[in-house]
Amino acid sequence: MKVVVIIPAAGLGTRMAAPAKGRAPARPASSKQFVELGGVPILVRTLRKFAECPEVGEILVALRKPEIEQARPRLEKEAFGRKLRLVEGGDHRQQSVANALAQVK
Repeated sequence: MKVVVIIPAAGLGTRMAAPAKGRAPARPASSKQFVELGGVPILVRTLRKFAECPEVGEILVALRKPEIEQARPRLEKEAFGRKLRLVEGGDHRQQSVANALAQVK
């Protein structure tokens, strides 16, 4: 059985920043998937867990087009190898997942 993980990470994370009382919602400085916890982006922490799983043969991450090239150098440092592929996400989660599914080998 082939196990493929799809991570739709093309969202803006607008619900992540809680507004102060009486103020407009704050926007996060960067997309939530790139926010660092202990110096490691949330996306990298997530990918590490899936990459450690021997049953997982392929991981597809859907990102916004401008973020693909921004994220590539950081992800290459992790040595996920051929297991990881970046795909262009859509305007909505459904489209991001559909784009990733279309890329499954």
